[in-house]
Amino acid sequence: MATYYGLALTQEGKSVIIENLANDYPTAYRDAEEYAARKGLYFEGLRIVKGTQKGGSTMQKRFTSGEPTPRAKRK
Repeated sequence: MATYYGLALTQEGKSVIIENLANDYPTAYRDAEEYAARKGLYFEGLRIVKGTQKGGSTMQKRFTSGEPTPRAKRK
């Protein structure tokens, strides 16, 4: 399971992080939206806390993370 945090904006355009959300996406999304509405914030979306996402092969993780592969030529 991945852990999520939410992003929201104030009326002045400053970012606010919404923490302590559920570990499943639909519940975390709903909770973050409700929190933003209660505080008068503009809800931006959810992000995954780095290092909590599981799955995929080692090579797939390397390709999606932007790290060079073992055989990649370095310039």
